Amino acid sequence: MMRTLLFFVAVSTLLGSCRPMGQLYTTVNTAPMIKLPNDIKKIGIVNRSLPVDNKGNKAWTTLEAIVSGEGIM
Repeated sequence: MMRTLLFFVAVSTLLGSCRPMGQLYTTVNTAPMIKLPNDIKKIGIVNRSLPVDNKGNKAWTTLEAIVSGEGIM
């Protein structure tokens, strides 16, 4: 009897906790942060999150820091 009651409590708890969650919809209608001139045809995106081993190449590291706007270390 106790096992049956425990089983029904467990099943009802499991089914009750699996309700669908509410849905959230958003719409974003904002102007871009920057405006590019019309003569620009291509842009490049650089993934700088990947580590690169430039310890032996000080000139490359300095050039990269200047181009990307970082401080020179």
